[in-house]
Amino acid sequence: MPAHESMLVLWYPQPDLEIFMKPEIRAAVAERNIKVIFNQLQRYGYSQRQIAALVAMSQSEVSEILGDRRVGNYDVLVRIAEGLGIPRGWMGLSYEPDVNVETFLGGRSQFND
Repeated sequence: MPAHESMLVLWYPQPDLEIFMKPEIRAAVAERNIKVIFNQLQRYGYSQRQIAALVAMSQSEVSEILGDRRVGNYDVLVRIAEGLGIPRGWMGLSYEPDVNVETFLGGRSQFND
C-alpha cells in the first residue's frame, strides 16, 4: 500500500482570531510562549490532538511543549503561527509591518475602543 494511503489526515478549523486578541494570549503570542498559547487553546476546547493537527506536530510534541519544552526554531514557530492563523508579525516572525487587526476582525477592534 502506498504511504499516502495509510496516513489519516484530520482537518480542524483554525481558532477564531479573536481568541488571540485577549490580553493574556496576545502577550503570549508576542513573547512566542507556545506553552501558554496551547494551554489557552485547551481552555477553549481544543484537544492536544486537534492542536497537533493544526500545527503539523504529533500529539506527543504538543504534550512536551505543554510540559515546558521551549520552542525556538524559526520554522516551527512559523508553522505554529500559520497553523493557528496567527499573523506572523504578531510573533515577530516577519519583516512586514504589524498586521492591521481591523482587517482580520471585519472593521471592529477592541484596541480602538
